[in-house]
Amino acid sequence: MQPQCSSSAARMQGGIVVVEVVRTWTGREADALRQALRMTNEAFASHLGVAVRAVADWRKRPDMIPQARMQEVLDAALERAGERAKAQFALLLENDNRYLLSAGNPNGMTPDDRDRLHGVIRRPSRLDAATVENLSQVLASQRRAEDALGPEAILGPMALQLDTLGKVLRDASGPQRDARAPLVAEWTSFVGWLHTAVRKDSQALALFADAEDLADEVGDGTIATTAASFRGYLARLQGRPRSVIRASAAALATPGADPTQHTYDLLQTAQAYADLGDKKEAQRFLAKASDLATTAGEPPPSVYWYTEPFFRLNIGLAQLGIGQYRDAADSLRSGIHDIPADQQDAEWMNEYHQALAHASEHA
Repeated sequence: MQPQCSSSAARMQGGIVVVEVVRTWTGREADALRQALRMTNEAFASHLGVAVRAVADWRKRPDMIPQARMQEVLDAALERAGERAKAQFALLLENDNRYLLSAGNPNGMTPDDRDRLHGVIRRPSRLDAATVENLSQVLASQRRAEDALGPEAILGPMALQLDTLGKVLRDASGPQRDARAPLVAEWTSFVGWLHTAVRKDSQALALFADAEDLADEVGDGTIATTAASFRGYLARLQGRPRSVIRASAAALATPGADPTQHTYDLLQTAQAYADLGDKKEAQRFLAKASDLATTAGEPPPSVYWYTEPFFRLNIGLAQLGIGQYRDAADSLRSGIHDIPADQQDAEWMNEYHQALAHASEHA
């Protein structure tokens, strides 16, 4: 479903965001621009030079059409936006906050594939094996999109689609349910991660619990481990190292986990012990993780970021926590340099850049 009207349509062409003025802005599109710029109502109103009530009306009345002067203000604001914000705006418009596909169609989906995917929204019973496979490709694509565009641009559409998938799963039984549950479990875990990234902590924890239950139901150790590990990551953001250790221990004890997942959870445990001031235990887990990091191999597709450069980043965090500043700076600098290009600007990389600055200052 496309927006009813669009004064400023953003599209991807040759990797560049192109903005075209074609019709008129609606409240839905104006609010999409606010989201793409990552602004509150108040900040967006100040940015545009309008009253806050106008911005609030756009959110409440998505089909309203702002006056002609406001059309020009919104056009100018989009023209001034950076490439990242324009790309987010393009994604939000393309999907009308209902369904999200990466700009440029990186998975090579045909029009029939897209019709099948949108058909699931209208008639959930259409979720056949081919559609499950296509949705798996879409999920993989949106994980990559989140690296480039940030969690806020991805969260709304992915959460709404999860609602549809959840309804489909509730109506399924037997082999049909077993075939669909892994996709829904992985989707649930990813939406939980997106909630974590925007610090909607209670929603994230509920989603991780759902993902673990679904993954256990079908014996998928990779997804169950990921959800448990994410609980530990959220606890670290909350400054609760004991909870980090408990969640990481659950992830490490889950049958079917990949060695790359074990590596990360050993590092997460080391970081937590460092936060508790227990350098001996931190060093013990760090040593285990460092040995495994170089031999763990390629990660499963659902945890594609668990690469050796990523582990170096987290080795650096653990070294920083126990006061090994020079080693930490070396590990972090090396990991930042070697992390794949499509992850270089991900929001989650900010933590490692800040850690490198801190380690370098004290080295």
